[in-house]
Amino acid sequence: MEWIQSNLPELIILVLAVISFILYIIYLCKRDGLRAVALRAILEAEKQYNSTTGKERLSFAVNYVYDYLPGYIKIVLPKSILEDFLQQFIQKVFDQVKDLLDYGKGVELIEKVKE
Repeated sequence: MEWIQSNLPELIILVLAVISFILYIIYLCKRDGLRAVALRAILEAEKQYNSTTGKERLSFAVNYVYDYLPGYIKIVLPKSILEDFLQQFIQKVFDQVKDLLDYGKGVELIEKVKE
């Protein structure tokens, strides 16, 4: 019992890490849905911030996707922790769609997401 009391902060961190890992697994299972949200965010950012820099559009897209995430993920993983991950994820989706459009195959995907 004394050991638990003396190591309580480390145990709390460990429990939070395990919960975060479980949530990450849940995210991976629902990633395709998140990809569609990321694509919607990219399209909306392009509409609203057409004349601004890519950095501002990316920031808008990150906020858009973060707002979409379930509350329990936001509680365990605040925006400050997820921001870099979301930026990389959105950039990856953007690059994939850009590649598809370069080959003329992404139009159907964009039309599907707009619906």
